[in-house]
Amino acid sequence: MLLESGDVILLGGSSEILFETDEVEEEEEEENSVSSGSSASINAPENKENTKAKGSSSMMLLAGVIVGVALISVSVAGVVYWRSSGSKCEATARITSPDSGEILTKETDVVVEVTNSQCVQKVVYLLNGKEVASSSNAPFSVSIDPQQHGDLADGGTHSLSVVLVDGKGENIVQPNAGIFLAFETMATPTPTPVATQTPIGKPTAKPTQGKTVSTIETKEMGDKLLARLLGGNRYKFDPQFWVEVNKRLPEYVSEGYYARADKYDELINVSYVIEQNVDASLGYILAMSRSKFNPNKQGTEEGLWRMSNDFVSNNFFNGMCGTETIGDASQNCAAKASALYLKAIYLNVFERDIIYSVAAFGMSPQEAAEWKASLPVDRRDFGKIIKSPKQREEVIEILCCGNRFGKPRQIRFEKRPTALRTL
Repeated sequence: MLLESGDVILLGGSSEILFETDEVEEEEEEENSVSSGSSASINAPENKENTKAKGSSSMMLLAGVIVGVALISVSVAGVVYWRSSGSKCEATARITSPDSGEILTKETDVVVEVTNSQCVQKVVYLLNGKEVASSSNAPFSVSIDPQQHGDLADGGTHSLSVVLVDGKGENIVQPNAGIFLAFETMATPTPTPVATQTPIGKPTAKPTQGKTVSTIETKEMGDKLLARLLGGNRYKFDPQFWVEVNKRLPEYVSEGYYARADKYDELINVSYVIEQNVDASLGYILAMSRSKFNPNKQGTEEGLWRMSNDFVSNNFFNGMCGTETIGDASQNCAAKASALYLKAIYLNVFERDIIYSVAAFGMSPQEAAEWKASLPVDRRDFGKIIKSPKQREEVIEILCCGNRFGKPRQIRFEKRPTALRTL
């Protein structure tokens, strides 16, 4: 038999137990209700904060997801655009002829070497960034006539580059395929001015001038000079270099050079050839380029070869001078010191490399050797290696003098010193 709420249990007639289940459950429920209510009221602020925090976190998470999706969309779009806008043709090209630095005087073929040409439909040639020619047939060569580009015959260099075009018309730029060229057109004859009579006074005598030497003629004479001095011209000079030589050449075309040089003919031959076994013509050319055969002192430098007494003494180049100095009028000491110095850098350091010997003029033999060690093994491209304006100027002047002594047909000269008759 089960007890129900309200039943009484008698214990020995003196005690009783009342069984009430409903009330206990209700009390428990009330207690639970009170406890739950207290707990809820105590934790209410915390629950609100948690709810707010959870809401903020959810919003931030949602925003992050949206931004991430947007970035992914942009990236995908960018990748799709990049992949769809470029050419898939892997062809490359380079201009093999003419050489960079050449001066064009007549119509010249431009030869290009194209690899993986199966996908190439056309090769476009750009002169200073503007299209001047194109070819759609292998080997994609074209010709350029300087007469059609007379505005570029300005003594400067101009870039010639190529762009490949694939079968879909997409451009394949070739950033390393370009070269630099100079243009020279046929000179327009200068009108002969009409002579007018001066009623009073005597006419002033003017030196006779021959035909103007062009840049290309200057280059040809320079190449021949280097071939004689070196047993072959192995240097590359940019067109602007020869333009500078040509501009400076008139400085060495005035009368009197040979007369002044002839005074030191025997002296230079003895000091250079007999005493040091150095080509005497180098002594003449250096003296002409550095002083124009004027031994007067300029600053700390003096003598025909423009050296300082301190430099000569510190390097013991005056060992054969006795009591003489490089500033003496006889120039005997200057010739001996310069021959000894040139032997040190020309024969011993640069091993008959006249161009770099001239560029190093003014350095001690030790400094010249250290400079040589810093240069690349292949030193043919002079313009890319020599960056010093002073060294470039030294070489320009030596070639001006070499061309002067080379006796171009267009210029009139006097008697040539003995040492120069082989040039």
